[in-house]
Amino acid sequence: MARPRQTSLKSFFQRPDAKEDTESGTPEASDVQSQTALPPPEKKPKCRAYRSEWSDKFPWLRCEVVDGNEKNMFCSRCEKAGRRNGFTRGSNNLRMSALIEQALEAPDFVTTDGKYCHSDSVDDMEKALEHIVVEQIREKLKNSDFIGIIIDETVNITVNKKLIIYLKLEIKGKVETCFLGNYDVDSGTARCIYDCVVAVLREMDIALSRVIGLGSDGASVMMGRHGGVGALFKQANPFSIQVHCVAHRAALAALDAEKAVENIRAYKNTISSVLYSFYRHSATRTARLRQLTAALSDEDMVSLKQPCAVRWLSLHRAVEAMKHNWAAVAMEINEEAVCGGNTQAQGLLGQIQTYSFIALTHAMADLLPVMTKLNLVFQKDNVNLSSIRPIVQASVAAFTHLRDVPGPEEETFQAGYKDGTYKDVKVTNSSDPLIQAFKKARERYVQHLIDALLDRFPEDCMDLLHCLDALLNPSRYPQTHSGK
Repeated sequence: MARPRQTSLKSFFQRPDAKEDTESGTPEASDVQSQTALPPPEKKPKCRAYRSEWSDKFPWLRCEVVDGNEKNMFCSRCEKAGRRNGFTRGSNNLRMSALIEQALEAPDFVTTDGKYCHSDSVDDMEKALEHIVVEQIREKLKNSDFIGIIIDETVNITVNKKLIIYLKLEIKGKVETCFLGNYDVDSGTARCIYDCVVAVLREMDIALSRVIGLGSDGASVMMGRHGGVGALFKQANPFSIQVHCVAHRAALAALDAEKAVENIRAYKNTISSVLYSFYRHSATRTARLRQLTAALSDEDMVSLKQPCAVRWLSLHRAVEAMKHNWAAVAMEINEEAVCGGNTQAQGLLGQIQTYSFIALTHAMADLLPVMTKLNLVFQKDNVNLSSIRPIVQASVAAFTHLRDVPGPEEETFQAGYKDGTYKDVKVTNSSDPLIQAFKKARERYVQHLIDALLDRFPEDCMDLLHCLDALLNPSRYPQTHSGK
């Protein structure tokens, strides 16, 4: 009974054409056991080739024929950078995806983290930059018939003696200053410095006959008339002249006067090595000082400055800060000395509460602006030669007046000093002999400033500058009349 029912189900689901095939005697596919499947058609291998448009898209790409017909791709930037990868050995992976991957892996062709930390890498970079800058200077030297040199001695962090050299060029009527380098010197003698400069000039193909000017500081090794560096250059080129830096002269004049008066040296030491350091290393003291300043006046506190021997006339800023903050500083230090028992504060209080310290602070506030103005004029890139003599003479006249008559800042102090106090703070050591001693010290300091200026800017040098101004200043040229 099962077989007829199975047959009827089979015939029910069978396609009509299948029935015809069965009836015609064609065997079904499921009944054929020996028939084998046909193999799939074989795919033709793709022939990869180098495309010329790749070179336009990737400028660093280079294709070379290797081993007869095989083409390999190379990366010129990787080769130049000294990298080692498939594109430096030659890649036969002629696919666009390989080129894109190469471009993305190292777009700038630097190290993996993008930093060069090894000292050798830094040296290589500095040498590469130096080469470019030196070549640019060489091109400028070709356009300058005559050359000036500016030199100065210095030391690096390892206290090795160095010599810094600048070149001053004249290119198409314009003066240009170029930094040439910082070179090692064995010693600070004039002969050693001269030999170093000559060796550098020869390396730059500069004949000594083209060197007509030498600028330096006023040290004897530079300015010596017989054995100085300038004298040695004059032996090689009689037409060369030596110029002592004008701004340096003004700074040395202030330094000479400072060394001559003991009171000024002690005052500077009190501000820099003691008072400035007392607040510099303590945020708590500085905060209390700021609060006291705000309570005493509506103005903000002026931060205390440290006079620096390298920065010309930085004493001016330190004096202005002390003058502005003196009352708050005295009160804050007094609190630490009395309430806190700080021995350092007690010593400082004894120095800054004296009449001479306060009076000298205000006297210096009158004197130092004159020197600062003089120095700033000389530090300009283009100094008018005709202005040097008048401003030196004006400075001498101002100091002469301040020597005989107290300045406005000192008068302000004298008007505010009453009954042994100033700004409600007790002033010590204010007896008449000590007040007279201060006045003599101030007069002596001002006179030394005048003498130092006259010594650093003698009349013969002023006459020479006047002649140079008459020769080089276009406004002094005779004006031609029209028609002649």
